Amino acid sequence: MDMYSKVLEELRQTNRTLEMVFARMEQIQTEQAALFNALQNKTQESSRQLYPTSEAYYMLGFNNPESLRHAIRKGEFLSGTELQKRGRRFVVDVQAYKTRKTKEQSRRRVV
Repeated sequence: MDMYSKVLEELRQTNRTLEMVFARMEQIQTEQAALFNALQNKTQESSRQLYPTSEAYYMLGFNNPESLRHAIRKGEFLSGTELQKRGRRFVVDVQAYKTRKTKEQSRRRVV
């Protein structure tokens, strides 16, 4: 019976070790899924289309690039999300600007 007790104790020890390994694997899988989602969101953010004012004015409905630059100077664009400065030039995220303007218009109350 002494041999039987030793084997039984070793099996219990192995079972506890396996339970700890499985619990850690579940933690790792959860962390991996969270990292994957964060990476996917970051990839979507970095795939923004930025256009110089010489191209963006037409897409946004301005008459010429100078009228777009005037709107930029007036503060109609959100810095960092819709507008970035690259050297001496500005680049515009056309989609972000259009999305914000659409949301603002939908929130307006019709009288």
